[in-house]
Amino acid sequence: MHFLKIYGIIIIVAWKNSNKRRVYIILTRKSKIKIFTKKSAKVIGLIIIGFILIIAIMATKYRPIYEVSLNGKFLGYVSNTSNFKKMIEDEIVNQKEVNVDNISLIDEPQYELKLLSRKVETNEHDIIATLKENDTVTFFMNRDAKVHNKILLN
Repeated sequence: MHFLKIYGIIIIVAWKNSNKRRVYIILTRKSKIKIFTKKSAKVIGLIIIGFILIIAIMATKYRPIYEVSLNGKFLGYVSNTSNFKKMIEDEIVNQKEVNVDNISLIDEPQYELKLLSRKVETNEHDIIATLKENDTVTFFMNRDAKVHNKILLN
């Protein structure tokens, strides 16, 4: 009888220990998933913070500016292409002169976006002056044309 009591206690203890191991294994898998999720969230958070810092540094040190060139020749920098195109229309193409039928540009300027230092200044008026001198064709009412400030007769 004494033997059965000891055998019964051993079975109960073994059964409890086996259940604990199963529970421990399940908890271990879940805790590994939790640990992996926490670590990966920290790494992703650090990467995002790094990108934000890099963008903030670039935004404080540089600004987007358009480089203007004509036939591969550098003319200058402008900050806004749409405003600059309106300035070209107003100051070159839509001029009101006597006996002028039409004024047009020979070649359109090319714009290229660059990140430059904030100290670089734009020079829209110098570019327009250069375009007026070197890149305009003026058609007069009497069918003459003025190309690069030289009058051509028809």
